[in-house]
Amino acid sequence: MKPDSTDSLIRIWASISRQQTQTVDPNNIITGVKGGGEWVQVGRNALPLFDAGLVGTQRQTLYLHSSPMQDVTNFGADILFPVLVRDIEALGIYKALGLPDSTVAKLKGPRIDIINVINLGRPIPVQDGFTGDVLTLDAATDSKFPNGRRLGGGTAPNRNQVNVNSVLISLIAAGDPGAGLAKGVEVNDKDYLDRFPFLAIAHQGLLQGHGGSNVPTVRDPARP
Repeated sequence: MKPDSTDSLIRIWASISRQQTQTVDPNNIITGVKGGGEWVQVGRNALPLFDAGLVGTQRQTLYLHSSPMQDVTNFGADILFPVLVRDIEALGIYKALGLPDSTVAKLKGPRIDIINVINLGRPIPVQDGFTGDVLTLDAATDSKFPNGRRLGGGTAPNRNQVNVNSVLISLIAAGDPGAGLAKGVEVNDKDYLDRFPFLAIAHQGLLQGHGGSNVPTVRDPARP
């Protein structure tokens, strides 16, 4: 891998569309509606928490209906000056934790470190058409978040490589991906497979359930 090159990068995003007109249809037992007219974009997905963790609420609709090709113009300020940090400051959390004002000022922005993570530290121009809410994968290196990740691969068969929510919120709010903020359920409710497709075996409806803390992990085969 050449750190000054982008030759091995693959960049991906997905849009969600539906027909422009949705009419109640009592004969449609699945959605209850039928669509008509042109297909329009109503959402998109790429980086975890980009929408919920970085984009300001007043621009949520713009985000859902737009393309990553205009993300620097539309949301550059949201990334450089994260609203989450300002909210935490307004709630007095930083003050209660004893963070110096100088540290909080750095967290408030400009946050070039967040852009570097989004772009995997590669020399991607910070301008429309280059930097945005896309998954950036380096095909020349092993998969590990933020360079993609597979299911499982953690320190135990029921763990992922990383808690993505915790890493991203820690990066935004503390400037340190390893700060361990916003941790919740840290294990899957069943062990992942060590082979493709890596998904855990489906629950048996009679003897197995889902929910809670996922501890202890449900064993296979199910035992009455």
